[in-house]
Amino acid sequence: MPFTFRPNMIFDVGMNDGQDTAYYLYRGFDVVAVEANPALCATATQRFSKAVGSGALHIENVAVGMERSKLPFYVSSKDIWSSFDHSAATKEGSTCTTIEVTCVRAADLFAKYGVPYYLKIDIEGADGYCLADLDAHCLPKYVSFECGPEATEEVWRLNSLGYKRFKLINQLWKEFRSDYEPESMLRQLSRRLQRKSRNVLHGRWYNDWLFEFGSSGPFGEHTDGRWVSARELLEIRARWEELNARNGGSFWFDVHAAR
Repeated sequence: MPFTFRPNMIFDVGMNDGQDTAYYLYRGFDVVAVEANPALCATATQRFSKAVGSGALHIENVAVGMERSKLPFYVSSKDIWSSFDHSAATKEGSTCTTIEVTCVRAADLFAKYGVPYYLKIDIEGADGYCLADLDAHCLPKYVSFECGPEATEEVWRLNSLGYKRFKLINQLWKEFRSDYEPESMLRQLSRRLQRKSRNVLHGRWYNDWLFEFGSSGPFGEHTDGRWVSARELLEIRARWEELNARNGGSFWFDVHAAR
């Protein structure tokens, strides 16, 4: 049976410190924020107390996986790297502690809240678990996820579900395109990462919102650049992944998809 479509709702799967949730609320959307780390959920509940009280924000302290169970979760000293994957939580010298979290299927959240207008996924290597529950009865207008090793399969699956427009967006929230000068783009990213490592306050204004470095940035039609086909996106991705590898794999990309 199809789930109910909620045109004014966004799922923030991988809320972390709430940067993206804050933007979605500012834009007037109701938000379901999913976060496995209970400490981050507690902080967000206090920070967004007004939105929680009004029902505009629902915070789910769960992890999304392939099965409903209790699983070990590695809370990284660098919050954004917390993961089911120990190696992800401890990269670049980070330390981690292990907690047990409740794991649900993405379909459980869709059944509870409905199908969102936009599904943002950033759960450190587990994005595919959430994407796996998308089917003909559950199709958000827009989807974004981190471009990892399984991206080719995930892009083609979304394409088969009716997502025909794609963008590859980088850490500056700019579109990666085949006609961009690669080394110039990588130099910009490197400079931004160096500023981040020195704890310099920085971000980027888009319209009337200052996006902090590390946030997912704009979504949908507000993203930079032009939409391309699945095939063209994967060709662009292959080119940029090669350049990324030559730079030590320092840069992440997000795939944005639209129906």
